[in-house]
Amino acid sequence: KGEEQRLDTAITAETTRAKGEEQRLDTAITAETTRAEQAEQALDTRTTALESCGFVVVDGKVCMKYVKS
Repeated sequence: KGEEQRLDTAITAETTRAKGEEQRLDTAITAETTRAEQAEQALDTRTTALESCGFVVVDGKVCMKYVKS
């Protein structure tokens, strides 16, 4: 009976630890997703601004747009 109680206590402690770790990871994943989406939006905004000034952004490199007249 004593060993069963010890195992029940250990299982409860591990379950609590695992749930806490799962919550920590969920929070970290949500924060990283938000950060990445904001960074992507900032890059899109900069790309749009550069393109509106006559530049072209190709593979992350800024190039002058050549227009033959």
